[in-house]
Amino acid sequence: MSDNSTAVEKALLESEVYFRSVFESSADAMALFDPKSGRIVDANKAAMQQMGALSREALRNLSPAEIAPERQPGGQLSSQKGAEMIQLVLTQGSHRFEWLVRRYDGSEFPLDVVLTMIPFRERTLIFAVSRKISKHKRLETELNASSLETRVAERTIELMQSNEQLKRAEEELRKRNDQVQKHRDVLLELAHSDKSDLHRALQRICSLSAATLNVARVSYWSVRENESAISCEVLYLRDTESFDRQSIGNRIGFAEYPAYFEELAAYRPIVANRVMTHPATRGLAENYLQPFGISSVLDAPVWECGEGVGVLRHEHMGPDRAWTAEEIDFVTALASMVSLALEESNRARSEQLLRESEARLRESEERFSTVFRASPALISLLRLGDGKFVEVNDAFARWLGLDRDSIVGHDTQELNVWLNRDDREKFMADLRRNGSVREVERDFRSRRGTLHTIVLSAEIIEINREPHVLGFGIDITQRKQAEVELRRTLAREKELGELRSYFVSMVSHEFRTPLGIIQSSAEILEDYLEQLEPAERKNHLQSICNNTRRMARIMEEVLLIGSFDAGRMEFKPASVQLETLARRLVDEVLSATAQRCPIELVVGGVPPGIQADGRLLQHIFANLLTNAVKYSDPGEVVRFELGCTEQEIVCAVRDQGIGIPEADREWLFNAFHRGRNVDDRPGTGLGLVIVKRCVDLHRGKIEMESKFGEGTVATVRLPYEKDPGN
Repeated sequence: MSDNSTAVEKALLESEVYFRSVFESSADAMALFDPKSGRIVDANKAAMQQMGALSREALRNLSPAEIAPERQPGGQLSSQKGAEMIQLVLTQGSHRFEWLVRRYDGSEFPLDVVLTMIPFRERTLIFAVSRKISKHKRLETELNASSLETRVAERTIELMQSNEQLKRAEEELRKRNDQVQKHRDVLLELAHSDKSDLHRALQRICSLSAATLNVARVSYWSVRENESAISCEVLYLRDTESFDRQSIGNRIGFAEYPAYFEELAAYRPIVANRVMTHPATRGLAENYLQPFGISSVLDAPVWECGEGVGVLRHEHMGPDRAWTAEEIDFVTALASMVSLALEESNRARSEQLLRESEARLRESEERFSTVFRASPALISLLRLGDGKFVEVNDAFARWLGLDRDSIVGHDTQELNVWLNRDDREKFMADLRRNGSVREVERDFRSRRGTLHTIVLSAEIIEINREPHVLGFGIDITQRKQAEVELRRTLAREKELGELRSYFVSMVSHEFRTPLGIIQSSAEILEDYLEQLEPAERKNHLQSICNNTRRMARIMEEVLLIGSFDAGRMEFKPASVQLETLARRLVDEVLSATAQRCPIELVVGGVPPGIQADGRLLQHIFANLLTNAVKYSDPGEVVRFELGCTEQEIVCAVRDQGIGIPEADREWLFNAFHRGRNVDDRPGTGLGLVIVKRCVDLHRGKIEMESKFGEGTVATVRLPYEKDPGN
């Protein structure tokens, strides 16, 4: 018991050290409040800088109202609002709100504040995280073209439509970024919550997921009846904000719905945007989904110790719902949280059972045997002298993949369970020297050949006056994988935030020039229409047309990337006249680039008709030709070679332009990245990304060869089939 207490104290100390490290190094302002006094207990350096305080001591023992103006926006007293926010946290466990703060220099600004109740040592504190809210200003330009030619009005309408598309794209990206941040906050909250009470942890996960994703029904189903069915453990109803007790125990059998369980066994979520047409959910429609009005389903399998133990189900009611990649990642991470809750609950229960069994071992062999066999932990008993197993519980036998009789009488070397022999020798040496070993991580191999990480504890006990080793193991392989998955999800969220910044920067830069030209030409036509010569009017109209098309092309590229990310672009082969398509694209590129560079088209060995995706081919050829012209000097010849082998379309675009610097080549297919030598040539950094996505959809390959200052050769190889009609 003393060793167990020491281990617990050590774990608590490590947890406190980890929290202190995060607290001190965070770029966000953080503080700890005493909920009883409502005053600051501690604050990190970022909070001190945020408030303009000279030291942390200057912030300690202050209440929220003492670092704020007398009243908050809306007229409420700061002292009154501060007390209300603390009361909400005590009731709900967490709360987010805006707070107007006053710095030591007298300046005031709003904060976005998140308060969370956390256990700290032997008391409960309020953990506050705050961020400054920036005020965004948007410049809007209105074009008054009531007296312009009809053609000017039409182009102005096109400009307004392009601007509206841009706003929608920005709003969509902002929503996705907000959604990802919300997902991250929920995952972090769950990661730091106590999961030893499994039922309460499952209720917390289901209710938070329903609120975060706005899903009507979220439930957890566990594998039951010798793995022949899943049974409902928890069902949260979003509309009533309550748990449906009547659904507990409802079952879905493997035999009745084989397609559903085959999909779950594939180690991936079931993403059914339309349950009536998805292969995995069609069978569930009549008896389960339709009676409840469920139209879309997102189910994530839950794994523990390498085995499927349950399903985290999300059921949407109403119109069909297209689940986003962020939502799928979030639900997958939540399933990992359920795995962690199962592991932590099992571990707490197993440790309790083991402690109880040690106390009763000397009193009743029968009681010990019952606990020994019922525990979900991997428990074994072996003789210290020869290392041979005397007894193992059912969990140990299932994990190893052998029956009990095949294990008893053999040692670990004969069964080949230790992955590293040196680890075994060191473990046994420590055990003999100290009499016990507590919670060490070691790698093991089951008879199925799968590798597992086990947290292993052991103690030497005496049975019939002979020393034996009582071993206790917890398989944490799934937890390790869950930690990796959580880190990957957080990295993806960070990447989406960076992409949003790149997008805003690119749009600001690429739209400023054409907008200025369009506005200038429109104002000249508005003010001096009657005085201008017809040729001058035509020039201004043409300028408006050209720059509107330029902005439309930028929006087309951005929306096309969005279609790829959302999975709306598919490979759809059809009959294509390849040479006709190539010649048309050459003419279009020459027209769009004002004959900047001649394009030499060389066609050889092309069948009159092939089966390919003409839309993808158009994006590939047009972007490669446009890039070649854009990055070549005026008058330089661009060579477009097009041919076919028996199985592939081979396209090569050669230019004598500026080339690609060596340092930029690894970033060629990254969104918004542009070479350091492009100077003032316009572009979004999306052209080659679109080409690569189209080539991948067409199941082809692309190679880029370039010499800095000498030119570039882009070679694309795409599989095709001959058109039966030709």
